[in-house]
Amino acid sequence: MDRRYSHDIEVQLMGRPGVLLFGEKVSFPYQKVEGLFYYLCVNSQISRSQAISVLWAESSESIARKNLRDAVYNIRKVLGQDILTVEGNTLIVLNRQRDIDIDIEHITRENLLESWKGEFLQFFFVKNCYEFEAWAEGERSERKRSYIKALQLKIMGQKIGQGLEFLEESGRILIQNEVLDEELYRIIMKKLAEAGRYLSAMEIFQSLKTFLEKEVEETPEEETQKLYEKISDMKNRLKRRPKERGEYFFGRTDILYDIYSRIGTRDGDMERRYRSFLITGEPGVGKSMLLEQIGRMVEDSDYLMFTWACCETEKDLYLMPWHGIMAKVDEYCKKNGLDVESPTDILLRQNASDVQFFMTRFEILTESVFRYLTKYFRDRKILLFIDDIQWMDSMSMRLMSNLLFRMGQGQMLVVAASREDDGDDIKSFKIPLIGRGILKEIELKPFTLEEARQVIEETDAGILDNPRLVEQIYKKTQGNPLFFMESLRLYERKENGAAFTDRMSNVIQSRLLSLSRRERVMLDIVSIFSLPVTKGEINQILGMEELQLLQILEPLLDKKILYEKLVSGEVHYGFRHQIIREYVYSCLPKEKKDIYHNYIARYYEQEYQRHRNLGTCSLVIHHYEQCGDRYKMYWYKVEYLEAFYRISYDFYPMLARKAVFSGNIDGFLAKEDELVELAEEIRLLQETDSRMTPIRMRVEYLLGRYEMFVRDCHRGKKYIEKSLELAKEISDRNYIFYNYLQLILYGDLTGQNAFMQNVIETCMAFMRDCTHHHLEEECMLIRYLGICMMKDGEYQQAEKLFMEAVKRLDHADDRTEHYRRELSACHHHMGICYIRQKKWDMASGCLKRAVEIGEKYMVSGEAGVFYSDMSLVLCRMGDLKGANAFAEKARSCFMQAGSLWGEAKTDLCCALIAEAEGRPEEGKRCRELADRTAKKLDSSFLWEELKMMEN
Repeated sequence: MDRRYSHDIEVQLMGRPGVLLFGEKVSFPYQKVEGLFYYLCVNSQISRSQAISVLWAESSESIARKNLRDAVYNIRKVLGQDILTVEGNTLIVLNRQRDIDIDIEHITRENLLESWKGEFLQFFFVKNCYEFEAWAEGERSERKRSYIKALQLKIMGQKIGQGLEFLEESGRILIQNEVLDEELYRIIMKKLAEAGRYLSAMEIFQSLKTFLEKEVEETPEEETQKLYEKISDMKNRLKRRPKERGEYFFGRTDILYDIYSRIGTRDGDMERRYRSFLITGEPGVGKSMLLEQIGRMVEDSDYLMFTWACCETEKDLYLMPWHGIMAKVDEYCKKNGLDVESPTDILLRQNASDVQFFMTRFEILTESVFRYLTKYFRDRKILLFIDDIQWMDSMSMRLMSNLLFRMGQGQMLVVAASREDDGDDIKSFKIPLIGRGILKEIELKPFTLEEARQVIEETDAGILDNPRLVEQIYKKTQGNPLFFMESLRLYERKENGAAFTDRMSNVIQSRLLSLSRRERVMLDIVSIFSLPVTKGEINQILGMEELQLLQILEPLLDKKILYEKLVSGEVHYGFRHQIIREYVYSCLPKEKKDIYHNYIARYYEQEYQRHRNLGTCSLVIHHYEQCGDRYKMYWYKVEYLEAFYRISYDFYPMLARKAVFSGNIDGFLAKEDELVELAEEIRLLQETDSRMTPIRMRVEYLLGRYEMFVRDCHRGKKYIEKSLELAKEISDRNYIFYNYLQLILYGDLTGQNAFMQNVIETCMAFMRDCTHHHLEEECMLIRYLGICMMKDGEYQQAEKLFMEAVKRLDHADDRTEHYRRELSACHHHMGICYIRQKKWDMASGCLKRAVEIGEKYMVSGEAGVFYSDMSLVLCRMGDLKGANAFAEKARSCFMQAGSLWGEAKTDLCCALIAEAEGRPEEGKRCRELADRTAKKLDSSFLWEELKMMEN
């Protein structure tokens, strides 16, 4: 028998519903019978009460039960007696022993699109049966959501450059079927834009717009219109790509669209997440060119854009990238007539007022940069392009991370590039930011073979008719854009185009074969420099006339091996590709490298001695290290580190303690400081090398201060004692004095007053024997001795010492900052002495005088100390309003400096004020906060201060 049906009973629920019995369509006597059958097809079995509640909810119970019996009878009459089974008096079950096929049971996520015939029970309604309609609408909505999701997944699953016709056709089909879900249209538009089909995306929008206006008299949603404008704007910007730059940029349309669309997103838009990007990939994959392309696309936007390219020599040197970026910010300010403090001065200032800045490594620097940017550029966002961040030092990396955590949700955006073989620093940078939705990592892949063919077609390389050669070039270059493009250029010039190998060195060798001897020598010299260089720097080795240099440089520029750019009014030359520079450098004999590096190191050393620029200092270190001069290399490494560890020698050790609890920033821990590694490295050198003694002395001193202030006082003391021993060995007067000061601070931090007094007297005896005397240093020691007397309760003796120091400074002719800071400190400690004696009026006078003299020289932490003491005095004098005002100023300063000690002191001030105002509960709470912090710090200095305030 010719059977023309697959199943005895075939049920179609999607689209216009219907039932076939042995291939013939059947009809039910009325809609509720048909509706009950469809309900059973979906649920397989239902209770009688469930059926009644869906189809006969408006009827009485008896009538409803009768109607249900009639409906069951009619279903059996149409489809057979055994189509339904009744279990007891409760359940009605669809008999799956019958050969029944229901379309929705075959629908899976994989075949949903192909199986879709329309909406669930389309155009089927049961009159005046709202419960059934509610159920059907729920099923309809859920299945439609699944369909839309499947369509989205298929659309999103299309690879870049593939399935574009499907995307275009999908847009047309959706409009033909009157699908009004604009989110789906937006997805299609985005995918087409990511593939570079901007016109197709714009055509879908126009079709949607026409449909909405004609059928529902509406316009597209605002989000859809914004997407259209974004795509149109991107299309127009790409049109303006300057061809005269001589660079060819291919593909990456999906990445360009993703980054550009998010960078251009307004603060309220849905695409606000991930507005900073980290582009990663192998060397030569095109990261730098992609950064340049993005920069050109947004160059006339409202962003304040600054760029920086890191280099290998910066890896072990603190904050070099930020020094360069800040210099550009400074240049922008001057160019636009902004009368502001130079940001490079903020970074590089090394005077005594920067005690907290240098004492806490990168925390205060982060705050300084944050305040600077938000203060002067609050109406415009900052956009930073930073290339090769794998060469960025760890402190700069942490600074960038902290800025993104604080400003990365709208105030500042970063587009950075890094090699794919990232280390721990890169991972520590990116993982927390990606987890917070601030940063998105984009991996740049080499060209596919299809993309390589498109490149050949667009560049008119003329080898598409030779597919074997195309595949050979692709295989030898492994799709790396740099080497692939280099190979095409060689083929175009017919310079051994067929002699490619799959090793990058051969590609570079092929590029260099045609160069003259003088041109090769020029490349050798330029490769010595890790950064673009001027003719003057090149001439330190060659010693040629300028015209001769230009005659050698011009062919290298024409062949696009070197490039030139104008920096601060002077032309700089560098390799167009870093890989070529590295290759040329690696081919140089070691003897020649040593000679070249030594020449350049001495030149930069002279420049550094003249200008004291840290950027130049980093170059001195690099070149001395490369030529093997260990002494000079270590000397300038220590000099470089001193710029970031130098703090004032004032008597506020409590402020340094904050670093212990500020290392954990936004979820990840700061690493061990590089200073420790340098110290260990220098200790391993032969002790017999007397030239290394001053370097060892300086390193032990820096390490001692570092340990004493941020980790372990007792270990720090050992380093200081070693530095003092070395300083005496070479009779270095300044470092003998510096080390004595550190030992004095150690005595105070650990509560060893007798030790502290002994060191002071020893230092005084040493100073008397010195040829050179500095008044502020002598007065500093007198003040320290006064503090010792005050701690022993000898207040009158302490007052005499403080007054002696004040009188000597008052009568001095020199009124420099150092003198005024010391004079302010003397008045302050005299005020503390009066506080201990509860002489509030006299204490108030001294503290006011201290603030008048030194306020403008104070950084935030020092100012907090003065303000908190002033608050205490005013509270004791009954001026609660004034006490409150100074307490808030102190809290603000301490929070800005990150000082837990200061916050504890402020809490105790607030406790005293609250108790004086009759608020004992608030006073108790503030005391508990102060006590908790004191226990956390476990500092005898802090316990003594808090005890003094409570009395």
